[in-house]
Amino acid sequence: MRAGSRPGIRRGGHAAAWSDAQAQAWAPQSTLLGAVALAPASHIGTLYEVTASPLGSLLTGSAGTGIAGTGSAGAADAPSPFTPLILTGAATAGDIHLPGILTPAAANLMPLAQTDCIDQLRQSDWGRLPFSQTFAAGADLSALRSILDANDPSSLKFSTPLFVAQGKADTTVPPTATDAMVSQLQLAGQPVTYKTYPDVDHRSLIAASYPDALAWVNARFGR
Repeated sequence: MRAGSRPGIRRGGHAAAWSDAQAQAWAPQSTLLGAVALAPASHIGTLYEVTASPLGSLLTGSAGTGIAGTGSAGAADAPSPFTPLILTGAATAGDIHLPGILTPAAANLMPLAQTDCIDQLRQSDWGRLPFSQTFAAGADLSALRSILDANDPSSLKFSTPLFVAQGKADTTVPPTATDAMVSQLQLAGQPVTYKTYPDVDHRSLIAASYPDALAWVNARFGR
């Protein structure tokens, strides 16, 4: 899949941010007033590169099995059931030979990404495979990093406003990554409104952010 001039591997809040940035090019006959992005994934390439390092625990922070593996107390080697989905998307967007960069254990599990949803992947062997056992030792991840970086929303330009919400207890999308994304966008003068929610995780963010998001959307319509 391709979106504009960049390869596309997008979903959820991440897709909402890209839609806001590219709506005019995609549908010039329509008028977009803004977009709401809940916990948009960003800095995935960086997370993959540093998760197993001391910096990884600073980026990912708390217990969970997020985009890149994060364990209890910030130990950065928990399973990452999102990884097979991200890798499958990246392989459709660029020239990546997955068997060449994965361990045999991870490569054998990749077909599950074609049949299983995220909850099923959590219950599969992907939910038990430490992140450090995903990529082969010495594997060249530059092609993967290039695709993931090309899909990072941190450098997007918006002609209409974007509302970003992030739960501070999210273990799927690291709050520090969203903080960094929003800071980069705001420093570049982009029309981004940011709201965070203490003690709110990825799943409960929809309900927690609903009143603020609804008020923001109503304001776009002058209500």
